Amino acid sequence: PGKPVHNRVWEMMDGELTVTDSIQGQFEHAVARFHLHPEVSVKYNQGSQGGTFKLVNGQIVDWSVKGGKINVVESSYHPGFGLRIPNRTIEINFEGPETVFILRLDHK
Repeated sequence: PGKPVHNRVWEMMDGELTVTDSIQGQFEHAVARFHLHPEVSVKYNQGSQGGTFKLVNGQIVDWSVKGGKINVVESSYHPGFGLRIPNRTIEINFEGPETVFILRLDHK
């Protein structure tokens, strides 16, 4: 229905990266996706609003979501023609006109 317009804004400040996705106009269903590198592991408890990433160097990054329902799904990364490497993707199903994905980079 209609011609919805999607906007994505990235903001970095004080060890935190915030990605805000918004949709203007009418829509029935929308999903924001964040594809992870194959060597990044993700922890997420179903029904929670976030989790953690473990990077290749061992660093832990906290992440959370506002305004959407989270699914972590199996997907694939294609670094070249005919190459397929399993990875994970975070899907955020919009519950309204805006979702916010927050990464806290200064995990202790």
